[in-house]
Amino acid sequence: MGESFPYAKLQDLIDRLATSLIQLGIKKGDKVMVYLSNCPQWVVSFFAIMKIGAVAVPVPPIYTSFEIEYMINDSGTETIICLDTNFCYVKEIFSKNLPEESHHHEPR
Repeated sequence: MGESFPYAKLQDLIDRLATSLIQLGIKKGDKVMVYLSNCPQWVVSFFAIMKIGAVAVPVPPIYTSFEIEYMINDSGTETIICLDTNFCYVKEIFSKNLPEESHHHEPR
């Protein structure tokens, strides 16, 4: 809190995340869930997703695994950006929906 972000730094963070998303195989039209609270990471994520032409699917960080699973299925989301505090919900959803042999892979 209280840290300011000059536009140049914000642009650099957006560009770096956009590059990482592309390297993960995310492309134009793909749905990327933004499961974050109002924080600098939300802003960076949203604009990085827009920059590569993907579709941002913002959801409130208070949603539980049941609600997130519904949003994933309804939107066609394959990628989720979240903080470690919500990763347990994401992992729970992907773990129960992946074939048994895929459980050792973390979701992208």
